[in-house]
Amino acid sequence: MGFEASVGAGNFIVSSRRKMPPPDIAAPLDRLISRLSRHSLLKDKARDAAVGLKLRPHFWSAKQLIVGGDTGARFMLILSGMVSSFEETRSGQRQIVALHLPGDLANVATSPAPEGDLQLEALTDSWVVEIAVADLKTRLLEPSALAGVLWREASHDARVLAKWVANRGRKSAISRLAHLLCELACRHEQTASPSILAFDLSMTQQQLADALAMTAVHVNRELQKLRREKVIRTHHRLIEILDWNALTSIGEFDPRYLGWPVLGKR
Repeated sequence: MGFEASVGAGNFIVSSRRKMPPPDIAAPLDRLISRLSRHSLLKDKARDAAVGLKLRPHFWSAKQLIVGGDTGARFMLILSGMVSSFEETRSGQRQIVALHLPGDLANVATSPAPEGDLQLEALTDSWVVEIAVADLKTRLLEPSALAGVLWREASHDARVLAKWVANRGRKSAISRLAHLLCELACRHEQTASPSILAFDLSMTQQQLADALAMTAVHVNRELQKLRREKVIRTHHRLIEILDWNALTSIGEFDPRYLGWPVLGKR
């Protein structure tokens, strides 16, 4: 089973490998609608309108690069898997600057630009759909709300990026790793106080290193420390958090930057 020749109008690198079946679009759409409704005025029955857009999923294989232009007319909604935004030096060293999970829009910052400076990598096999800016404006939002949505979504991403910059620049290696694990636990469950303290970390140690400004060997060493202290337990790619309070203390993690209310300590 192959791929379609192109994904939208941009210059995309595609693969001919066999792909997994597309996921149900309902859950990621619900996450998106819930996120937008926290800060913007949506039309009545916005979710029904979103389902009615007849969105067509596209498959991105693991390690596939999505680089290219003319992304200004559409948003990319992650349906399944994990996608990263990254910057790369001339020597080939990569820094992951954002992680996108199901329900996230992967290119908010670049979508208004005539030619978006888009550098994404699918860290796992992933499905995405493209939502035209015109559809978002006319089908889901109240009149004149699009600029506000873009501003608020970009502000949210900027808060997360600011936290990442501070963590990478001023925290110890184990604190950086603990903070990222806390963030992913919250984002997987869409709450500041996750009740299910286990999730699939579909990242290699090298990808974690690229996100944390470390080496893969250093990441492995810090994971072992957290396991020895019985803060986490790992099984293949499953991360189980055994002591949430200890992990948040090590990472100096305060979830308010993610935009969800804090319900109190465990």
